[in-house]
Amino acid sequence: MSKDIPSKYEIECSISELFNKAREIDRIALWRATIPTDPVIDKHAEKEGKRAVTYAPWNEWRELKSFIWSFEDLLKKSSDDQALQVRIMMVLYCHVFEADFPLAVIWNLMRVISGQGESWTFIGKDRKGKPLVCEYPSQKVREIKRISDEIGLNLGNVINKLWNDDLRNSFSHSQYFISDYEILFSKNLSPISRKPHDVMPRLATLQIEELKNLYDGVYSLFEVFEREYRNIYNYVTLQNHRLHQDRS
Repeated sequence: MSKDIPSKYEIECSISELFNKAREIDRIALWRATIPTDPVIDKHAEKEGKRAVTYAPWNEWRELKSFIWSFEDLLKKSSDDQALQVRIMMVLYCHVFEADFPLAVIWNLMRVISGQGESWTFIGKDRKGKPLVCEYPSQKVREIKRISDEIGLNLGNVINKLWNDDLRNSFSHSQYFISDYEILFSKNLSPISRKPHDVMPRLATLQIEELKNLYDGVYSLFEVFEREYRNIYNYVTLQNHRLHQDRS
């Protein structure tokens, strides 16, 4: 196993550390950091002091859970087809990192721990220090790592180690192919979209064993976040029922 990929234990501890630290802050501030609201709709709220809760992120999160669990079941049933397993792991790895909701909650919890208010628009800074809306997972990961380091938490470092920009970009743009032992990233090998166009072709690879380790880490991140979020939702809303039906 690559020494750079965090263990399941380290992943679980880092997420639990964040959520336990978040429980030390004011419950109302914690509610605002974990229950999605829409600042544009807030301006038109009928009753002063009310927040305009938006269910779009929750519904995306609910679909993500169903998607991940369905394909995880398929992954377990396809042990005799390595190529299919590789493709499923690539799909799920990228799907988790592309999802807005988990990274936004993690970022918001870090913001309130650091004394900032919540923000349901994921705003970071570009390389020149200017504000920008973080649309892409690489931007979100970089911003989470920055604020995590500032408040002395390990989760930003863990997520950063799980993030593989080459894997995400190559899969998303269908610029890869699979061998018996590795995934070959072909963006800079094929002349079709190579930039600069006049440089010598070069090949980047990812060992299938390393993909398995990355996938296992990201799946652990997803499952522990799912558990911790359900618990903190019940805490901030003073409810004992589940937000969504748990996996059977």
